[in-house]
Amino acid sequence: FFLILTLAFTGCKTVVEEKKEDSIKVMVTQAQEFSYNQRITASGRITSKDEMRLSFKTGGIISSILVNEGDVVKKGQTLATLNLSEINAMLQQAKLGYEKANRDYQRALSLYNDSVATLEQLQNAKTALDYAKANVDVASFNLSYSTIAAPEDGTILKKLASENEIIAQGHPVFLFGKKS
Repeated sequence: FFLILTLAFTGCKTVVEEKKEDSIKVMVTQAQEFSYNQRITASGRITSKDEMRLSFKTGGIISSILVNEGDVVKKGQTLATLNLSEINAMLQQAKLGYEKANRDYQRALSLYNDSVATLEQLQNAKTALDYAKANVDVASFNLSYSTIAAPEDGTILKKLASENEIIAQGHPVFLFGKKS
């Protein structure tokens, strides 16, 4: 009986556990200003805000590349040139076509003045002359854009082609960063 009574009282006993609060100690202090002069080492890519992809207007074989990546260049400095054999030949063809068209026009004008040629023949000769002149202008323009010159002061960020490569019209040769 005594054993049962002891067990009954022991089972009814409530256990109260003490909870301890975790407190964080905080220290308050005044903010102070000071200079921190430690060297910072990092890697990365420095680029210009304004970048341009420089290319030739016509396609062809790259004759020379006169700069390397990282070179600082001045406005107007020649950076690369194409082999001009084909472009000069096209210009020569256009000039010869213009000379022939001019002779034909002069003949048609003389014949028209002598009432031997019709107005239509004279107008056709004039149209052929104008067409030939336009071909000379196009060939001259293409020749002038067969070299790449620096559009302004800046840096060659990336070289995308090499000498003796065949390059397509408008394909970038350099990635150029403006100095400004």
